[in-house]
Amino acid sequence: MTQLLQKAFERAAKLPQEEQDKFARFLLAELESERQWTELFSRSESEDLLEGLADEALAAHRAGRTQPLDPASQANIGAVNPPTAASPSIRQVSSALPSTSAPIF
Repeated sequence: MTQLLQKAFERAAKLPQEEQDKFARFLLAELESERQWTELFSRSESEDLLEGLADEALAAHRAGRTQPLDPASQANIGAVNPPTAASPSIRQVSSALPSTSAPIF
């Protein structure tokens, strides 16, 4: 375990039990989400799907349906931000791919 992770867990251990459980649920969900995205991107058909999504984004930009990023929000890049209504969920992305023999979730 890295020192930074150890420090995070030590701080979390000082939280009230309810907050510890909330943190644990968040962390476990985040780890599961990362596993699911890794699985989706490892599929050969993911490249076609991503290319299609990129084409859609470019078409939307060319049609004037996009907006520049808010410079003030640039400081938050890399921070955990909740998905917006327009953000595809893992289920939406995975449902666009052909199913495999084993479901990933």
